[in-house]
Amino acid sequence: MRLRDFELCVSTDRERNWGAYPLNEGTRLFLATTVIDAPFVKIAPSICTDIDMPHVSVVDAVCLVDLPAKSLPAPEDAQSYAQRSLEVLTAIELKLGWSCPSLVERYDRIRQGAPPCVHEFWRLRKTERKTGVVCSTHFEAIYRSSVLSVRFSRDGVTMHSKDVLRRGEPIIFYYEFPLKDAVIRDGNYMIRDGKKKVLSTAKIPGERLVDS
Repeated sequence: MRLRDFELCVSTDRERNWGAYPLNEGTRLFLATTVIDAPFVKIAPSICTDIDMPHVSVVDAVCLVDLPAKSLPAPEDAQSYAQRSLEVLTAIELKLGWSCPSLVERYDRIRQGAPPCVHEFWRLRKTERKTGVVCSTHFEAIYRSSVLSVRFSRDGVTMHSKDVLRRGEPIIFYYEFPLKDAVIRDGNYMIRDGKKKVLSTAKIPGERLVDS
């Protein structure tokens, strides 16, 4: 089986679960482009304050992990969420003998201060032949800030960027903005869904512009 999701849940606390969203979404996007074999398709850990020992089980191809914690991480503390995720992976290895060095590396970088969610949708990258302008789509998230943007660059230098979506809460892509591909048409960079419906259109700049 291919691992496709890792969704850390912090009890029933909405703010703390929003705090976990950048880490979860960053991992979900990472797994969408990285093939990792596992005896399950999803890891669904919960941080609990009412247990003393971790509990690991696999039900219907989902790895459930209850992780004890004396205190819950603050919503904005991405490093603590990453540390809890490393503890989840350790519990799984001890119980099931499965390990994933690439996920350990990802969470360790975040634990040391790297941003929890910085992603480019590589299959949406297009180049306008006439001008050589590269059009790309990016997503970045931290607690209470989710930003989907398009960028235009030439010779490795960003000419212009434009926010497509900016929210103070999680963005659920499959529901709100199910992006699948992109095309260049009539000087515009267009993001489309799976049915070729245009979700966003941005004019491709011909010269350096101010970011917006």
